[in-house]
Amino acid sequence: MEDAVRAERLRILLGLEIHRVTDDLLRRRTLLVELWGRHRVRTPFLDTTFQRYRSLSMGELLSLERQELEPIEAFYRELDDLRFYLGHTEDMPRALAVSMDGALVRLRGVARVALSALGTRLEEAGRAPGPWSLVSTDFDDAAELGGVGFGAGFEE
Repeated sequence: MEDAVRAERLRILLGLEIHRVTDDLLRRRTLLVELWGRHRVRTPFLDTTFQRYRSLSMGELLSLERQELEPIEAFYRELDDLRFYLGHTEDMPRALAVSMDGALVRLRGVARVALSALGTRLEEAGRAPGPWSLVSTDFDDAAELGGVGFGAGFEE
């Protein structure tokens, strides 16, 4: 497979994964906190934050531009921080919810930047229509569906 095609597919797959993880966390937030409160199980958190990014080789990542790599790395760094917290916390459900809400605001922000960088590069290569329609950078629909428990009056 030629390098340009491989890079294009990697951009698409990363964009889909970034969107999936962020959207799933936003939509499942209330359920995840409730499960933690009732059962103290970590598996739903870890399943929801599962990612393939850390399994990519340096050779695969070399096909991406610096303007893409920096926001992608920022997203996965933020996700790793949340995943570590969720994997090791002993917080009570209310404290977990507050910590998770802050992390979701940060994660949503870096996800938008990463998706925008990936989309811009695909548009420049003529691989996707502008604006990039493969994955929306708008996660507000998840909040409107009740996935995020920020409550009334929450401001980013």
